[in-house]
Amino acid sequence: MGLDGFVHCRCWQDGKMTPPACLAGLIVQEPEGLTLSVPYKDNTELYDVLDEWQSEACPHDDMTAALESVGNWASYRAFQHAVAGQGFPVLNDVLPNGNGGIVEAAEAAAALDELRRFARHSDFGEEAVLCDAVTGAVVWQQIRAFGGANVMSAEAEMGVDLDGFFVRRGDVEVFRAVRFSQEVVDGGQVRFSDGPVAVTLPVKPVAGQAGVPGDLVVRSRLVGAGSFTPVVGALVRLFEASVETGNPVVWC
Repeated sequence: MGLDGFVHCRCWQDGKMTPPACLAGLIVQEPEGLTLSVPYKDNTELYDVLDEWQSEACPHDDMTAALESVGNWASYRAFQHAVAGQGFPVLNDVLPNGNGGIVEAAEAAAALDELRRFARHSDFGEEAVLCDAVTGAVVWQQIRAFGGANVMSAEAEMGVDLDGFFVRRGDVEVFRAVRFSQEVVDGGQVRFSDGPVAVTLPVKPVAGQAGVPGDLVVRSRLVGAGSFTPVVGALVRLFEASVETGNPVVWC
């Protein structure tokens, strides 16, 4: 799950679409798309006709000039964190905190200017990464959403931040270390240990691309604009479509 957005085309506004006769005079354009001026409850068949017609009524798929998956909540929240307090007031204002809402075309134009400036920004501070202590491969990246947890289950939450790897059970932090080992023990539980401190929990081990590393270490790295290329690219395409069509970005 994450944030998506779309922008409608101008085909209806520009008179390039001819509706079925039964819908004549009933179609109304709202920011979220075309609807009818009659209640849905007593006119479900008309709404079915509208849905079927507009899906193929113009060259654009479902009348959308742009449809983008901005990112999952983890990557999107990381982008929001990078933008906050960095001199991007329009982005801070128009970026949603959840699904729903719109950005008008005038705001989209200003947001585009800030996104282009964001792409030239080289330093957004540090983030933590959990690495295989032997190969150096990054296993986890710090997630600022969901309380910082990379894994959430009924048994425990596990994550990484600049102070190290942590395991929480409820509101209690039961393990934290910068460098530690993990071992699957009897009963499929995992033993985390940094030497003097160890804890055994009914959780899955931390896994990397090449399997389950035994020794792990938390390191920090600088965050630049390149870390957010997929999110920024999706937002640019949405805001460009909004400016071009004059229609708002609709978050969903």
